[in-house]
Amino acid sequence: MNSAYRNVPPQKAAPGAVSAHDKKGGDATVALAANPLEILTGGSAVAIIGLSLTLGAGALSVTPLGAGAFAFGVVASFVAATVGGLCVALIARTPGEVSGPLSSIAVTYAALCGDLVARGGPELQMGEVFAALSLAVVLMGVLQLLAGVLRIGEAMKFLPYPLNAGFVTGIGLLIVWSQVGPLSGLEGRLASYHWGDLIEKFKPLALLIGILTAATVWLIPIVTKRVQPLLAALALGTVIYHLAAPFTGQEALGPTLGAIEPFVVAQANFSAVWSLITPAWLLATSVRVFPYALFLALQAIMSAVSTSAVVADITGKRANVNRTLIAQGVGNIVSGGIGGLPIASSSAQSVVAARMSNVNRIVPSVSAVILLVGVTAFGGFLDYVPLAVLAGLLVSAGIGIIDRWACTLVKRAIQGETRADIRWNLCIVAAVAGVFFFGSVPLALLVGAVLAMILLTISLSSATTFVTEDGSNFSSTRVWPPAPTLWLAEARSSVCVLRPRGGLFFGTADQLADTLDRLGHNIRYCIVDFSLLTTVDATGCRIIMSSVRRLSTRGVTGVLVGLSQADYRDGAFVDLGLYSPAQQLWHEDFDHALEWVEGELLRERCSDTSVNEAVSVSEAALAKGLSEAELQTLQAELRYGDSEAGVTLFKTGDPGASLYIIASGEVEIRTGNKIMGGIRRLAAIGPGCIFGEVAMFTGGLRTADAVFTKPTRFFELSSESLTTIGRLFPALHGKLMANLNMHLATRLVIATEIVRGQR
Repeated sequence: MNSAYRNVPPQKAAPGAVSAHDKKGGDATVALAANPLEILTGGSAVAIIGLSLTLGAGALSVTPLGAGAFAFGVVASFVAATVGGLCVALIARTPGEVSGPLSSIAVTYAALCGDLVARGGPELQMGEVFAALSLAVVLMGVLQLLAGVLRIGEAMKFLPYPLNAGFVTGIGLLIVWSQVGPLSGLEGRLASYHWGDLIEKFKPLALLIGILTAATVWLIPIVTKRVQPLLAALALGTVIYHLAAPFTGQEALGPTLGAIEPFVVAQANFSAVWSLITPAWLLATSVRVFPYALFLALQAIMSAVSTSAVVADITGKRANVNRTLIAQGVGNIVSGGIGGLPIASSSAQSVVAARMSNVNRIVPSVSAVILLVGVTAFGGFLDYVPLAVLAGLLVSAGIGIIDRWACTLVKRAIQGETRADIRWNLCIVAAVAGVFFFGSVPLALLVGAVLAMILLTISLSSATTFVTEDGSNFSSTRVWPPAPTLWLAEARSSVCVLRPRGGLFFGTADQLADTLDRLGHNIRYCIVDFSLLTTVDATGCRIIMSSVRRLSTRGVTGVLVGLSQADYRDGAFVDLGLYSPAQQLWHEDFDHALEWVEGELLRERCSDTSVNEAVSVSEAALAKGLSEAELQTLQAELRYGDSEAGVTLFKTGDPGASLYIIASGEVEIRTGNKIMGGIRRLAAIGPGCIFGEVAMFTGGLRTADAVFTKPTRFFELSSESLTTIGRLFPALHGKLMANLNMHLATRLVIATEIVRGQR
């Protein structure tokens, strides 16, 4: 195996020498200390691979101008590969990453070339075309430079894949189509011939040589890994052409590239670029070529991201995509300024260079120098390269570019897959590829962006669900007195709970409105829980409020849950049109909303009595069934207390030596804290209700906090007082224990309902 492909173990350092890792820039030290023959061999291997890529990209880039412009395109490609590639290698200093002209980039360049020719008319000069093309390359470099400086290079990985697949597939198809003419032995584009001329000038032998060249590219990797497929195919096709020419005549095999004088052509390209530059020309031409420059930059950024990831896997070193983009931006500005093609990361060369562990940092720059020297010394041999062979190379490259994921989707569709996501993704790929193939880059960008937005909307819409549940399955943590508790178990059937999950925006908010409009006639309250939503846009806000107003005309009260007007993010929804007609209809959590609804139901049942009205000891659940004398005995053992809102009665871990009865006000039983996961409300206890009895009976510690949320009056019965009652008044003690048992049984039923509602 060629030593350029081996991982050569590091040599031992001489006594007193500084190792690669003993000083800053260790990899550079390794490269400089490596065997010069290894550097030369590695650079030559990468340059040889780049030779076929550069030839193909150059020939493809000027296809709209005909065979007479091949020399200009090939020289422009070599200028980009040598001067531009060297700039990138010296600035980026990334081990193994090689930049140069690519076929996928060249096809967009050719599309711009065709656009300029179509708009220019018969009086268009070749120099004007090259000047405009070079300006597009410079603008592409500026955009890459900005992307690197602003550190947005890696964001390109989030480009919708169907959009990317459509562009890649369109590029591959366009490459294949552009080479049908040269592959058939014709000079120029296929579209420039009439059908009669096509049949007359078609050259079957040229087609055969092109097919053999393409087949060689595909078969070489199967036979051996030691030979570079593109170079082997180029050499084999050229040899077959010239061996057959004496017998068939060169006319039957199609033309060759022709004589190319690199320095003369490069000077002509340079002169063409700088001869037309005026402020007015720059402004007018920049507007025309900018969409193409933008797409070229996008292609180059995506290529840099993917190639950097592959190289990083090989070298084991983290890739700096943004630095690569800055370097490529400078390289494209230089390349465009001297009439070169656009450059981007070359994965074929980079993979080979990255595997040369000892010299992978210096090989990219050395390969550019070797390619420059080789073209200068042996450029005359390009005269012998047949166009049919180049066409075969480009056809194989075009077929290889076509996105494999898109091909898999087509195969599944042919096999009968009818899933909506497959159809939609195929539609986007086909639309973008078709517009790019038949139309132009700006139109393809527009169509791709619109279709990607539609796909995103459909995907988010399908991911959004609207779950409607019966209010009978839920109970708030508010502890009501026994009689209201039993009545509420039936009354909650008039409550509906709607929990949208996902995103609520212009594509899904209307589904919410339809769901609310279909509520049953028995529904009195509808709780809309927004806590599971990921996003709400302005359209969603307005449709929500419109639906709530329509519900009110039917006698249904809409209650919004999961949004806090005090929160900055949620408060912004108010500016978007989401507002509550009344403060009590907007709650931060589901439990408080359900408590409010239960309170409203109780008020409707007992309109003359407030559910929060103060109660006496005789009205409490603990005193049920007591005689006047027994009640007086119980009151003698109770201690009375008053508290302001916000005061903590007991905390988790305190001794549980008493139970409490609320006379007026409210207390919440809470667990957790603001630092560790937040505070959770376990129960809200109002007038007439008992709490704290479990810890008192078990003799354990408190398992939660009790905090007064309103000014509260309460009664306390200690375990010592209950023991005294049991010793002196056993009958009273029995009644109290029976009431406490009933209270605990009721609490168990409520807890079961809460767990069932949270399933």
